[in-house]
Amino acid sequence: MTYYRNNIAHMLVLPSLMAAIVTQHRHISRDVLMEHVNVLYPMLKAELFLRWDRDELPDVIDALANEMQRQGLITLQDDELHINPAHSRTLQLLAAGGAKRCNVMPSPSGC
Repeated sequence: MTYYRNNIAHMLVLPSLMAAIVTQHRHISRDVLMEHVNVLYPMLKAELFLRWDRDELPDVIDALANEMQRQGLITLQDDELHINPAHSRTLQLLAAGGAKRCNVMPSPSGC
C-alpha cells in the first residue's frame, strides 16, 4: 500500500497544498495564494516528482482553482478563493492528506 501512496502523492500535493492554504485563511486572493505556493514549491519539487517549472505554476494553480470551484469545494469571487461552507469538510480532508504526507503545513483539525 505504501508503494501506491508514494506513487500518487505527486498528483495530489498541489491540490492538497491549495486546500490547506485556503482552509487556514478562509478566503485568499490568487496573488497571496501564489506567494505561498512559490515559497513551498521548490521543497516539494525536491521531494516529489512534480513536472511543472515555477513559471508554469500560475496556470496550474488557476486550473486547479477552477476545478475546485467546479467540484463545489471553493467559490471564486473577485479574484479571491473562498471556502464553500457546504463542502468545507471535504476541503479539510484534502488539506490533511497533503499535510500528513509532506509535513509542510498543519491541518486545520490539528492532525
